[in-house]
Amino acid sequence: GLQAVLTSNVADSDSLDPALRDRIELHVQIDVAHPGAFLVLPDAVRSCAARHTSDTGSVRAWTAWYRLVVAGVPWEDAARLVWRAAAPAIVEALQVELGENVDAALRP
Repeated sequence: GLQAVLTSNVADSDSLDPALRDRIELHVQIDVAHPGAFLVLPDAVRSCAARHTSDTGSVRAWTAWYRLVVAGVPWEDAARLVWRAAAPAIVEALQVELGENVDAALRP
């Protein structure tokens, strides 16, 4: 028979339409990123990214940011491009975490 895997950003599966919820056999809530998802980031950035994933949207945002940095975009500009209004908080978090060594910590 037909099987499907559904994903959702709904915090509580009970808020789904009852007809849809009835068709889903198993509900698994995953509210933290897999630690391996951060392996693409430099060691010095991983812990900061892990702490700020919930308030910045996703691991994808962090990897997009790092790809921009590797491509030569200054890290603060990359933060503004990826996180827009939330960028100042991310920039501050990186500065607190890495001190004056942000540029050095981001070198591939």
